[in-house]
Amino acid sequence: MSQRVVFLSVALLSLTVAAGRAQDALAGTYSAVLSTDDVKAVKVVDGRQLVGTWTLVFKGNGTFEVKMNDVSRVKGTFALAGDELTLSDKTGDFACVEGNAPQGVYKITRAAETLTFEKVKDETCPGRAMALTLKPYKSS
Repeated sequence: MSQRVVFLSVALLSLTVAAGRAQDALAGTYSAVLSTDDVKAVKVVDGRQLVGTWTLVFKGNGTFEVKMNDVSRVKGTFALAGDELTLSDKTGDFACVEGNAPQGVYKITRAAETLTFEKVKDETCPGRAMALTLKPYKSS
Protein backbone atom coordinates (compact mmCIF):
# COMPACT_ATOMS: atom_id res chain seq x y z
CA MET A 1 0.00 0.00 0.00
CA SER A 2 2.76 2.49 0.87
CA GLN A 3 4.50 1.81 -2.47
CA ARG A 4 1.31 2.90 -4.27
CA VAL A 5 1.17 6.11 -2.27
CA VAL A 6 4.82 6.85 -3.07
CA PHE A 7 4.26 6.06 -6.75
CA LEU A 8 1.16 8.29 -6.93
CA SER A 9 3.00 11.10 -5.13
CA VAL A 10 5.93 10.88 -7.56
CA ALA A 11 3.57 10.79 -10.55
CA LEU A 12 1.67 13.85 -9.31
CA LEU A 13 4.90 15.72 -8.67
CA SER A 14 6.12 14.83 -12.18
CA LEU A 15 2.92 16.17 -13.75
CA THR A 16 3.18 19.38 -11.72
CA VAL A 17 6.80 19.91 -12.80
CA ALA A 18 5.93 19.21 -16.45
CA ALA A 19 3.07 21.73 -16.34
CA GLY A 20 5.42 24.31 -14.85
CA ARG A 21 7.94 23.72 -17.64
CA ALA A 22 5.24 24.25 -20.27
CA GLN A 23 4.30 27.56 -18.67
CA ASP A 24 7.97 28.56 -18.50
CA ALA A 25 8.26 27.88 -22.24
CA LEU A 26 5.67 30.59 -22.96
CA ALA A 27 6.98 33.07 -20.38
CA GLY A 28 7.75 36.44 -21.93
CA THR A 29 6.27 39.61 -23.34
CA TYR A 30 4.62 39.77 -26.76
CA SER A 31 3.13 42.76 -28.59
CA ALA A 32 0.98 43.51 -31.62
CA VAL A 33 -0.25 46.81 -33.03
CA LEU A 34 -3.80 46.69 -34.37
CA SER A 35 -4.63 49.45 -36.83
CA THR A 36 -7.93 50.77 -38.14
CA ASP A 37 -7.36 48.71 -41.30
CA ASP A 38 -6.81 45.56 -39.23
CA VAL A 39 -10.20 45.87 -37.52
CA LYS A 40 -12.34 46.96 -40.49
CA ALA A 41 -13.80 43.50 -40.96
CA VAL A 42 -14.63 43.01 -37.26
CA LYS A 43 -18.40 42.67 -36.92
CA VAL A 44 -18.81 41.11 -33.48
CA VAL A 45 -17.46 44.00 -31.40
CA ASP A 46 -16.77 47.65 -32.15
CA GLY A 47 -13.44 47.27 -33.93
CA ARG A 48 -12.37 50.78 -32.98
CA GLN A 49 -12.02 49.56 -29.39
CA LEU A 50 -9.30 47.18 -30.56
CA VAL A 51 -7.08 49.78 -32.25
CA GLY A 52 -3.80 50.25 -30.40
CA THR A 53 -0.80 48.38 -29.04
CA TRP A 54 -1.64 45.13 -27.30
CA THR A 55 0.92 43.59 -24.97
CA LEU A 56 0.68 40.10 -23.50
CA VAL A 57 2.84 39.21 -20.51
CA PHE A 58 3.03 35.50 -19.65
CA LYS A 59 4.83 34.52 -16.44
CA GLY A 60 6.32 31.15 -15.54
CA ASN A 61 3.97 30.89 -12.55
CA GLY A 62 0.97 30.51 -14.87
CA THR A 63 -0.34 34.07 -14.69
CA PHE A 64 -0.81 36.53 -17.53
CA GLU A 65 -1.57 40.19 -18.04
CA VAL A 66 -3.00 41.96 -21.07
CA LYS A 67 -2.19 45.62 -21.62
CA MET A 68 -3.57 47.96 -24.22
CA ASN A 69 -1.53 51.09 -24.86
CA ASP A 70 0.47 50.34 -21.68
CA VAL A 71 -2.66 50.23 -19.47
CA SER A 72 -3.41 46.96 -17.68
CA ARG A 73 -6.75 45.62 -18.95
CA VAL A 74 -6.89 41.92 -17.98
CA LYS A 75 -5.15 39.68 -15.46
CA GLY A 76 -5.67 35.96 -15.21
CA THR A 77 -4.16 32.50 -15.32
CA PHE A 78 -3.12 30.26 -18.18
CA ALA A 79 -2.34 26.63 -18.83
CA LEU A 80 -0.33 25.31 -21.76
CA ALA A 81 -0.67 21.71 -22.94
CA GLY A 82 1.33 21.11 -26.10
CA ASP A 83 0.24 23.84 -28.49
CA GLU A 84 -3.10 24.44 -26.75
CA LEU A 85 -3.33 27.51 -24.51
CA THR A 86 -6.19 27.99 -22.08
CA LEU A 87 -6.68 31.52 -20.79
CA SER A 88 -8.81 32.24 -17.72
CA ASP A 89 -9.60 35.91 -17.13
CA LYS A 90 -9.81 36.92 -13.47
CA THR A 91 -9.84 40.73 -13.24
CA GLY A 92 -9.68 43.88 -15.33
CA ASP A 93 -11.96 46.25 -17.20
CA PHE A 94 -11.63 44.18 -20.42
CA ALA A 95 -11.82 40.81 -18.61
CA CYS A 96 -14.48 38.35 -19.64
CA VAL A 97 -15.80 37.20 -16.30
CA GLU A 98 -19.52 36.57 -16.88
CA GLY A 99 -20.89 33.01 -17.03
CA ASN A 100 -18.62 30.71 -19.03
CA ALA A 101 -16.73 33.62 -20.61
CA PRO A 102 -13.60 33.61 -18.45
CA GLN A 103 -12.01 30.73 -20.31
CA GLY A 104 -10.75 30.80 -23.90
CA VAL A 105 -8.83 28.04 -25.66
CA TYR A 106 -6.36 28.79 -28.46
CA LYS A 107 -3.88 26.88 -30.56
CA ILE A 108 -0.59 28.73 -30.51
CA THR A 109 2.20 28.63 -33.05
CA ARG A 110 5.65 29.96 -32.29
CA ALA A 111 8.07 30.77 -35.08
CA ALA A 112 11.25 32.60 -34.11
CA GLU A 113 10.05 35.71 -32.28
CA THR A 114 6.41 35.44 -33.42
CA LEU A 115 3.44 34.04 -31.51
CA THR A 116 0.23 33.35 -33.45
CA PHE A 117 -3.15 32.47 -31.95
CA GLU A 118 -5.91 30.41 -33.57
CA LYS A 119 -9.22 30.22 -31.73
CA VAL A 120 -10.26 26.72 -30.68
CA LYS A 121 -13.07 27.72 -28.32
CA ASP A 122 -13.97 31.19 -27.10
CA GLU A 123 -17.52 31.89 -28.21
CA THR A 124 -18.51 34.09 -25.28
CA CYS A 125 -15.64 36.60 -25.39
CA PRO A 126 -15.42 38.03 -28.91
CA GLY A 127 -13.16 40.92 -27.93
CA ARG A 128 -10.49 38.58 -26.59
CA ALA A 129 -10.76 36.37 -29.67
CA MET A 130 -10.38 39.32 -32.04
CA ALA A 131 -7.49 40.93 -30.13
CA LEU A 132 -5.56 37.64 -30.13
CA THR A 133 -6.23 36.39 -33.64
CA LEU A 134 -6.17 39.46 -35.90
CA LYS A 135 -2.36 39.66 -36.08
CA PRO A 136 0.69 37.72 -34.87
CA TYR A 137 2.39 38.95 -31.69
CA LYS A 138 6.13 39.64 -31.63
CA SER A 139 8.37 38.92 -28.69
CA SER A 140 9.47 42.17 -27.09
